[in-house]
Amino acid sequence: MLKRDVLNKILLLHIMETSSKKNIKGSTRLQKMVFASESQARKKGTNAFNYDFIRWYYGPYSEELSSDIEVLISKGLIKRDNQNNYTLTPSGKGTLEKAKKILPKVADLDVLQNIVDDYSEKKLKVLLKEVYNDYNVTSYNMGEVIEPLKYSEASESPNV
Repeated sequence: MLKRDVLNKILLLHIMETSSKKNIKGSTRLQKMVFASESQARKKGTNAFNYDFIRWYYGPYSEELSSDIEVLISKGLIKRDNQNNYTLTPSGKGTLEKAKKILPKVADLDVLQNIVDDYSEKKLKVLLKEVYNDYNVTSYNMGEVIEPLKYSEASESPNV
């Protein structure tokens, strides 16, 4: 079984690689991409990310996602510049390459790609408005869980 926290980190590397300009502009945008991917996959009955999201000041937010980003930075797998833009490092590309064969078995990559394509270049203000409207974020109280954890492990075992 692939542990949830491992899959989440691999999927973070994946969306950074598939982003149109090979970077993701800002932590708020990254949080919304992950939230929307998770929500869309669940609606389809498939898997993608699996984080607990709460309503926060700029929409859905996951503390665990923020922590995972810091772990990936500290391990040299992603890089964050002074404007909070995220890019995959050569080491991150190597790690992702090892995991690519299992990703289609444990995650809905089409959902991820659609969200990345849709959210990468939108102005943040437009993106936030869409997330609030599309996912009915205002119906939750500040700090209330919007998207709870779904599972603890993915169903495929990798040889990574």
